[in-house]
Amino acid sequence: MEQSDEMEEMTELTRRQNQVLAALLTEPTLGDAAEVSGVSKRTIQNYLSTPEFLSELRHKQNIIVNLVTANLVASMTEAVGVLRRIMHDVEATLATQSRAADSLLRHAKEMLELGELSERLVALEVQLKIGGKL
Repeated sequence: MEQSDEMEEMTELTRRQNQVLAALLTEPTLGDAAEVSGVSKRTIQNYLSTPEFLSELRHKQNIIVNLVTANLVASMTEAVGVLRRIMHDVEATLATQSRAADSLLRHAKEMLELGELSERLVALEVQLKIGGKL
């Protein structure tokens, strides 16, 4: 199946379902999504119980999460630069410099730990695949 066929297959929802989908992605509550899309909460609950609708909702949520993540990653260098400037600012109080340094160290440690966990998870998945368990 070609990629364009997959995309068409993923979006074979009715116009109303697509309106509900958009509302679920932008409104904070089910009630708000129902009001904005002009359907009842029960209708939304029915939609959410169908695999096709739920799959499309999750797909769109993943797209949003990936976009937000990319935006956060792009801001990381700038954020580190701000903390470094504060840490080296001779006019900043020692307490402020210390908090900036502590923040850099804590975040660096967390990033290293996440990287190590990710590597270990990949290694476990490879072992499971080799052993035929995945």
